[in-house]
Amino acid sequence: MDGALKFTAPAGWVSETPSSAMRKAQYRLPRVEGDPEDGELGVFYFRGGGGGVQANIDRWISQFSKADGSPATDIAKVTKRQSHGMPLTIVEVSGTYMSAMGPMLAEKKTKPNFRMLAAVAEVSGGAWFFKLTGPSKTIDQWEKSFYAFLDTIQE
Repeated sequence: MDGALKFTAPAGWVSETPSSAMRKAQYRLPRVEGDPEDGELGVFYFRGGGGGVQANIDRWISQFSKADGSPATDIAKVTKRQSHGMPLTIVEVSGTYMSAMGPMLAEKKTKPNFRMLAAVAEVSGGAWFFKLTGPSKTIDQWEKSFYAFLDTIQE
């Protein structure tokens, strides 16, 4: 296989043009009332692994800190499941999110009360990465659809 995956976005997810060449797909998940912004799911594929599954999970978790500023590593939850026989590693973490933006991702922005749901699908042609971030209440609203989305992933 060449690593190609098929997946179906749930109702309510808004397909967008990917914001970078690294993204294979991008979706906006509309915010709930009172949240400052929408949730965003980026789909990434790097032939050859993109740094490996564990390295990406560690990096994702390191983008979050607890309210007291300490790392969120001890509150992050990592689980395993399958979709159509394909192994998935799921990551859940909440706290203050440090997002990177701007040219070469040099500009950092701190976003309190954020949440991330992410998954890595391991296939013969390399790993696919699915990263959903946004304000906690918005991600809570879309959590069931995120897991339903994971169930649609197949080679």
